[in-house]
Amino acid sequence: MRKYFFLMYHTFKATSLCRILQLWEIKHIKLHKKIIEFGASEIKEKNFCFYTIDYQEKNSVFSNINHQNLLFIDLEKKIKIKSKFDNVLLFNVLEHLTDYKIAISGIRKILKKDGFFIGSTPFLYRVHGAPNDCFRFTKYIFKEKILNNFKINNVINLGFGPFTLCYSVIFDYTKYIPFLNNILLTLSIIIDFLIGLFVKTPLKEIYPIAIFFKVKK
Repeated sequence: MRKYFFLMYHTFKATSLCRILQLWEIKHIKLHKKIIEFGASEIKEKNFCFYTIDYQEKNSVFSNINHQNLLFIDLEKKIKIKSKFDNVLLFNVLEHLTDYKIAISGIRKILKKDGFFIGSTPFLYRVHGAPNDCFRFTKYIFKEKILNNFKINNVINLGFGPFTLCYSVIFDYTKYIPFLNNILLTLSIIIDFLIGLFVKTPLKEIYPIAIFFKVKK
């Protein structure tokens, strides 16, 4: 029930379902010591680390190549910072990198031993810019290829099923009609739940809106 009210609250605020599901996962994580978040925003409430348990801004570093006031780090080149971090956050960035392998290698180098690498990428989600939309990654490819040099703690699909996926698709055209969105999302969740009673495979394993991961060095 708590998750439902969380969904309704952020839906009313015109937040996409993909982002809401990502926020739900990150809000249950407690990050200790030094944090760097790539793809961050100048508005702190838009950053994912802001939603973690006992978040402390003094321990955080924010990076984005599109914001002048944030640390400039090009993840497709060698990361030229001497600091090492206890936690690295990477949300909705990896799909925009043409050479994501360089980024993963660089992140591993700046992560302390036993540090956590946490992030998410959209999967069944519209093509979006900033700067380009290059890839979609499955849970399998994260486990077997992208994150295979880390200790896997958690790699999961986010979503409910085909009807909530359809809701997510049309959200761009209805997001400024908040009560309509709340009704559509509620109906979609109910229908997916009912369908799920008659199928063996969890529907989010077939229709993931996004993939979430938490791994350890």
